[in-house]
Amino acid sequence: MSHLEPAASTADAIPAASATCEPLAAEKGAARAASRSLVNPGEATEGLSPEVLAHAADVPAPEPPRIHRQSVASNGISCDLRLGPSVLDRFGRDLKICTGRARRAVFMVEASAHPELVEELSRIVIDAGFRVVRLPQNDARDAGLVEGLAPTYEALAQEHINPGDICVAIGGLASVSEDVFVSSTWCGGMSLAAVPLGLDALICCPSRPKPLAAGAGSAAVNFRTRMAMCYSDPEICQLTSSVESTLHGRVLMVVAAVCESKDAFNDLVIRSEAIAAADIETTQTQALEAARGFGRVNASSSVAVRQSLSYGEVFARALAGLVPHAPLSALRGEGLRFASRLGVGAVGTSVDFVFAQDALLDRLGIGELACQVDPGALKEAILQESVRLSGKPMIAVPHDIGRVRLASIPDEVLDEHLEAWCQARSALLSQNQGEG
Repeated sequence: MSHLEPAASTADAIPAASATCEPLAAEKGAARAASRSLVNPGEATEGLSPEVLAHAADVPAPEPPRIHRQSVASNGISCDLRLGPSVLDRFGRDLKICTGRARRAVFMVEASAHPELVEELSRIVIDAGFRVVRLPQNDARDAGLVEGLAPTYEALAQEHINPGDICVAIGGLASVSEDVFVSSTWCGGMSLAAVPLGLDALICCPSRPKPLAAGAGSAAVNFRTRMAMCYSDPEICQLTSSVESTLHGRVLMVVAAVCESKDAFNDLVIRSEAIAAADIETTQTQALEAARGFGRVNASSSVAVRQSLSYGEVFARALAGLVPHAPLSALRGEGLRFASRLGVGAVGTSVDFVFAQDALLDRLGIGELACQVDPGALKEAILQESVRLSGKPMIAVPHDIGRVRLASIPDEVLDEHLEAWCQARSALLSQNQGEG
């Protein structure tokens, strides 16, 4: 007997088995449909065999969508952060818990927010007993400027908004940060609930909103948040798409992990492939971990520890003035790469960490920025920005994972790394232009 004969006999047996199973499968499908039907179960299951009915009864019900939840503590305030499908269904009820009783909900909406989302949230909040007051919509491109807050304060005064009411912010990082500032300063401070439209806003705003800028100067108006709730849906946050807010959020994941601990960094490295592959569950888990990390570091009693969250900021802000159209994710990513290399030359940071962080950023889709920048101009911008942030020409560099601190960088070390960085990015620009 040849070795092919058993395979042939098995193949011959398959049609018979299939013929036997097809009617049974059809009955099982009918039984499942009957179990979900709204008609009389006795009528719907009439004529089905006991075996099929028993099998249909054992079919488990689909699991409800998982809601990821994290408490983010910062500045003595705890924010209830929730992320998951259908999480907004209970937004109105939980909003009522924050205020004690339903009064007025002040909607502060970014102009780019989808009208259907705003209407749905309004209905949910009204159903919970609130009266919705809508302020004039703000444009995310103009958000973040102190000069633009006067119309918002005037609208609050006209509506006689008081601390017994609650603010609801709907928008991206810039506009929600502005709303946090307004709510924390109006009448000595009001409670705030947020529905962030981006991953970066979800991570930052519960504990460390983006500072506001005054005039043409860099962002210098820092403030404390009073956010009580932060709810969002993966689709609303666009967790699985490669939009700028998601890429910037991934950079912030790296910042939080490096500033927090080696365990946090290792967890991010392990999850990075799934995050890059747009796995929703993994991305949601890491997003909440990053938000918790920001809150934990920002709540430290040590000023040096709190300042570690400026990791990569000085270089990013300095470079933004020279490459104005560069995305924030690329600017902050370059800030992390540059600061880690400065750490090697100034404080003895491990080269292995530099390579590990580079690989992590690349895996998360944060590529290098091709640009032509003068090293002298970049150095001057870095020194100005560092003095503005700390009063001294100091830059946050990683001594080790979990220990990012401000450090004075010798001129020769700074000049050497600036020259190398500018040459590398200029060569990358020439390469891209040649390929184009």
